[in-house]
Amino acid sequence: MATNAKSEFLAQLESMSVEDLNEFVRAIEQDFGVSAKAMAAHSGEAKTKQSGVARERLEFSLKLDRVGSNKLQVIKIIHEITGVGLMEAKGFVDSAPRLIKVIGSQADAKNAIQRLSASGASAAIQETGSRSGGASSLRFSSKDESDMTTTSHTSLAHSLNMLALERLSAESLGISLDLVPLTRVLPVTVYLRDGTHAEEVVTELEEFLKKFDLSVLHREPPIIGSFFGRLWAKTFDKETTEELRKKLEKAERALETQHINKPQSEANLNNAQAGAALMNAMGKESKSCAIQVGNLLLLVLVDANGDRHSRTLTLTEEQCLFLQANQDLILEPESLLKRLSGPTKKTGT
Repeated sequence: MATNAKSEFLAQLESMSVEDLNEFVRAIEQDFGVSAKAMAAHSGEAKTKQSGVARERLEFSLKLDRVGSNKLQVIKIIHEITGVGLMEAKGFVDSAPRLIKVIGSQADAKNAIQRLSASGASAAIQETGSRSGGASSLRFSSKDESDMTTTSHTSLAHSLNMLALERLSAESLGISLDLVPLTRVLPVTVYLRDGTHAEEVVTELEEFLKKFDLSVLHREPPIIGSFFGRLWAKTFDKETTEELRKKLEKAERALETQHINKPQSEANLNNAQAGAALMNAMGKESKSCAIQVGNLLLLVLVDANGDRHSRTLTLTEEQCLFLQANQDLILEPESLLKRLSGPTKKTGT
């Protein structure tokens, strides 16, 4: 390919949106009979076979602070070290600064920083744990490898189509959606006024959701600094509205950590321990914070003396509508608690 033509082609790629890049990759796969995922998987397997030894795999967080001028090269590096598609990698780069969870060896972590730095990007690594086996990949949460919990637009579109078909089928039969077992989706909002321990809080939140058979369907890039993030969780199995309500009631009881030492079943104890871990992570924040999962609201308020006070609320339908219409209130947890204690109107303030 001539130098000018190559430069123009790369410039066009860089200007593409995630959706356009997704369509472009699909067109290449269809026209040339190739699979980008299969090629990436084959490349990973070949590298593993060449190494001949099993290396300890570490879970670490790569904080991409600045992309620099060589954006395409940074996208390529993120694509290679995480194992996600090019369109997902472009989405991560476009939303910098942000945290990206990666699984790899210590050498992989050092190499990632060196390659990003050489490309003009600014990034740092923080090791968060260890695990063995498996190829490097981006992981926010997972039930298993087939669980659609990545930020892939293709996977998300497929999931949303399936959810829509479930509901359309029930409506066509004239059945109340409350009574039909369906895959239920819950909006989740996380606000941490400090944001210093954002990664730990989100990790414990996802572990807590798993205890109640909820996994992350999609997440928006968070706002770093004062951490504000939105994600959507879905049920593992199809449930009625009543079954989901009871599940959230169990989640509220699990967050009442004062009951953790009381005699109870092993399952309930595990739930309580997960709730305690989430509360502890939120308690590390130096300022007030709030998490909303559907109609469940968890507040940790820090007063002028630095003392922390936690509140767990099950919101009424009216309160849910009010909070939906006044989403900025979650940025002021103290004011939010006062407003919810008084009369609320869905039309907002």
